[in-house]
Amino acid sequence: MNAWGTLLATVTGAAIALLGQYLSKRSEARAKSVELLMDACAQVAASTGDLLNHPTT
Repeated sequence: MNAWGTLLATVTGAAIALLGQYLSKRSEARAKSVELLMDACAQVAASTGDLLNHPTT
C-alpha cells in the first residue's frame, strides 16, 4: 500500500503543478489582451482628438 500512496502523491503533485502552470499562462494571456485593448482604445482616442483639433482650410 505504501507504493500506491507514493504513486498517488506523485500524480497529485504533478496535476497541481500542471494546473498552476495552465492558470498562470491563462492569466498572462488575459493581461496581455487587456493591455492590447487599452492600447487600441488609446490610439482611437488620440486619432479622434487629432481629427477634432485639425484646422480646416
